[in-house]
Amino acid sequence: MRMVNRKLMERFSKDYPKDYPEPESVVSVLIEKYKVEEIPVRMNERKEGTSSISLWKSVYYMIKVSIAIWIARLGRKNKRTA
Repeated sequence: MRMVNRKLMERFSKDYPKDYPEPESVVSVLIEKYKVEEIPVRMNERKEGTSSISLWKSVYYMIKVSIAIWIARLGRKNKRTA
Protein backbone atom coordinates (compact mmCIF):
# COMPACT_ATOMS: atom_id res chain seq x y z
CA MET A 1 0.00 0.00 0.00
CA ARG A 2 1.32 3.45 -0.89
CA MET A 3 0.26 6.66 0.78
CA VAL A 4 1.69 10.04 -0.15
CA ASN A 5 0.87 13.67 0.50
CA ARG A 6 -0.72 15.97 -2.07
CA LYS A 7 2.63 17.37 -3.25
CA LEU A 8 4.03 13.91 -4.06
CA MET A 9 0.73 12.80 -5.60
CA GLU A 10 0.90 15.74 -8.00
CA ARG A 11 4.51 14.92 -8.84
CA PHE A 12 3.79 11.22 -9.33
CA SER A 13 0.83 12.05 -11.58
CA LYS A 14 3.34 13.64 -13.99
CA ASP A 15 6.43 11.48 -13.43
CA TYR A 16 6.10 8.00 -11.92
CA PRO A 17 8.63 5.19 -12.47
CA LYS A 18 7.39 2.71 -15.05
CA ASP A 19 9.75 -0.27 -14.99
CA TYR A 20 9.98 -1.00 -11.26
CA PRO A 21 7.64 1.53 -9.63
CA GLU A 22 7.65 0.15 -6.09
CA PRO A 23 11.37 0.38 -5.27
CA GLU A 24 12.12 3.26 -7.66
CA SER A 25 9.41 5.49 -6.19
CA VAL A 26 10.68 4.87 -2.65
CA VAL A 27 14.26 5.67 -3.68
CA SER A 28 13.16 8.84 -5.47
CA VAL A 29 11.37 10.23 -2.41
CA LEU A 30 14.27 9.27 -0.12
CA ILE A 31 16.70 11.11 -2.40
CA GLU A 32 14.48 14.18 -2.07
CA LYS A 33 14.62 13.85 1.74
CA TYR A 34 10.98 12.89 2.27
CA LYS A 35 10.08 10.67 5.20
CA VAL A 36 9.25 7.05 4.32
CA GLU A 37 7.46 4.93 6.87
CA GLU A 38 6.34 1.31 6.61
CA ILE A 39 2.86 0.54 7.83
CA PRO A 40 1.95 -3.14 8.17
CA VAL A 41 -1.07 -4.49 6.33
CA ARG A 42 -2.76 -7.83 6.82
CA MET A 43 -2.50 -10.19 3.85
CA ASN A 44 -4.48 -13.37 3.31
CA GLU A 45 -2.62 -16.59 2.57
CA ARG A 46 -2.82 -17.89 -1.01
CA LYS A 47 -5.57 -20.49 -1.30
CA GLU A 48 -4.96 -21.67 -4.87
CA GLY A 49 -2.30 -21.71 -7.55
CA THR A 50 1.45 -21.41 -7.28
CA SER A 51 3.78 -18.46 -7.25
CA SER A 52 5.33 -17.38 -10.54
CA ILE A 53 8.43 -16.28 -8.64
CA SER A 54 11.33 -18.73 -8.69
CA LEU A 55 14.82 -18.41 -7.21
CA TRP A 56 16.29 -17.33 -10.55
CA LYS A 57 13.49 -14.87 -11.29
CA SER A 58 14.07 -13.33 -7.86
CA VAL A 59 17.79 -12.93 -8.50
CA TYR A 60 17.12 -11.48 -11.97
CA TYR A 61 14.56 -9.05 -10.53
CA MET A 62 16.97 -7.84 -7.83
CA ILE A 63 19.72 -7.24 -10.39
CA LYS A 64 17.37 -5.37 -12.73
CA VAL A 65 15.92 -3.25 -9.89
CA SER A 66 19.39 -2.40 -8.60
CA ILE A 67 20.48 -1.27 -12.06
CA ALA A 68 17.24 0.72 -12.55
CA ILE A 69 17.70 2.50 -9.20
CA TRP A 70 21.34 3.26 -9.98
CA ILE A 71 20.37 4.74 -13.36
CA ALA A 72 17.52 6.74 -11.78
CA ARG A 73 19.93 8.21 -9.20
CA LEU A 74 22.40 9.17 -11.93
CA GLY A 75 19.59 10.79 -13.91
CA ARG A 76 18.45 12.86 -10.93
CA LYS A 77 22.02 13.96 -10.19
CA ASN A 78 22.46 15.05 -13.80
CA LYS A 79 19.18 17.04 -13.66
CA ARG A 80 20.43 18.90 -10.58
CA THR A 81 23.77 19.84 -12.15
CA ALA A 82 22.29 20.87 -15.52
